[in-house]
Amino acid sequence: MACNDRNRPVVVLTGFGPYGSFQDNPSAAVVRRIEDEGATICSMSQGCCIGRSPSYRSDTGQVPCGNTCPCGVETTERPQSVLVSDFDCNEIASSVSQFFDSNCIKIEPSYDPGRYLCAYSYFISLSHDKRKSLFVHVPGFNEDITEQLVATALKRIINECFKQLNRS
Repeated sequence: MACNDRNRPVVVLTGFGPYGSFQDNPSAAVVRRIEDEGATICSMSQGCCIGRSPSYRSDTGQVPCGNTCPCGVETTERPQSVLVSDFDCNEIASSVSQFFDSNCIKIEPSYDPGRYLCAYSYFISLSHDKRKSLFVHVPGFNEDITEQLVATALKRIINECFKQLNRS
């Protein structure tokens, strides 16, 4: 199926490369897992901003301090420097949590994506359409929190987003 097939809804999942202590970023592993389960994945380059910012720290993946995004755009130049998703994250967390053991994996709202490149991508998504943007923290894997478990949770989160979009 072509990436631009207009007959199906499009969900953009971003999985990033190594940063900090993660040689294989859990978000990238989950995106690959979902692709292996049959989703059509369209690869996109992340180099559009990274190559233009000498202050971006590729070793940690962190966006530099000083209210500056990796592309060198001051966030205060935008109409809003704080954007919040219109999704009801409490409802999503409550609905998805009932399918998982809360001692194993917690599904809860977060209002801080951090200072990494993924947070910058989220901010850009929100600036385009906050009704259809959501940031999900992906935990590191261990014997309880497996790649498959997180992929299943992410798919349930996506389904809840579609339910909310269909109601509006």
